[in-house]
Amino acid sequence: MKSAPCQVNATTQFWLSSKYIRAEEPFIITVKAQPGIDLNNAYIEGVSMYMGKIPITFTKVDSNLWQAEVMVGACSLAEMQWQILVPSFNRFMPSQSLYFFSYR
Repeated sequence: MKSAPCQVNATTQFWLSSKYIRAEEPFIITVKAQPGIDLNNAYIEGVSMYMGKIPITFTKVDSNLWQAEVMVGACSLAEMQWQILVPSFNRFMPSQSLYFFSYR
């Protein structure tokens, strides 16, 4: 079961292919946004524990839909909080990130 869409702003949403993300198992991030949005330089970073930056490479699926297959690493925590950082979203939400959790 995919996660419910998270609203970034009036024209941008993102969601994950699964409601429950498991460490070391691939999942899909989908972004729906206005044409012209720049998804280059996006990455995932641990919040609960720093585990480096995981680059996200989005592929355009439609004029306003992008997807990327990614995977997060396992750590000693049973539940790990992550954030998706997309630099071009900063003009829409300068002090917020897109959060999700992974489970062992």
